[in-house]
Amino acid sequence: MNTKTMTPDERLIEASEHYRVNDDGELERVSWPFDNKHMGRPTKIGVGFDHVGGSGYKQFKHPLFRGGRQSSILSHRMVFYLAYGELPQFVDHIDGDKLNNRPSNLRSATRSQNAQNKRSVKGSSSKYLGVLWIKPRRKWRAQIRIEGASCAIGHFTDEIDAAKAYDAKARELFGEFANPNFPA
Repeated sequence: MNTKTMTPDERLIEASEHYRVNDDGELERVSWPFDNKHMGRPTKIGVGFDHVGGSGYKQFKHPLFRGGRQSSILSHRMVFYLAYGELPQFVDHIDGDKLNNRPSNLRSATRSQNAQNKRSVKGSSSKYLGVLWIKPRRKWRAQIRIEGASCAIGHFTDEIDAAKAYDAKARELFGEFANPNFPA
């Protein structure tokens, strides 16, 4: 197959023979597809070859063919593929920690499910997910996003009551993918 026309997932699958997952959920590079003469620098074998990218996820570069460009691969997608033998549309970190790539912390998800397992936005009016202060009403609003649309749950005088209302609705709608403010 022409490596220039490969999808990112096809490139990941092709590169996977050069990696394995250790007990800590870290990727280990066990081999290199070519000799290092064309690279002009030594190649890291073992752990520590990946780095945290701008999105906060671990990633690494892997050369696909002699003399060609390197391709960036997200480490958690490689770990999931090596552990489970499949590549879902999205790989979700169950605990929300982008750096915890243990296979037991990764699960298959759709785009919508992956979006449900998010954290509160820094700089928002509330420290709780799904809660914001409505100044004219002098109340806390609980709201939730469903398929891209914001849906109001209710208005509350107490911020914690609003957060608990969000939690109840999130558990009802999203099940195991819900990210409650107060875990059970």
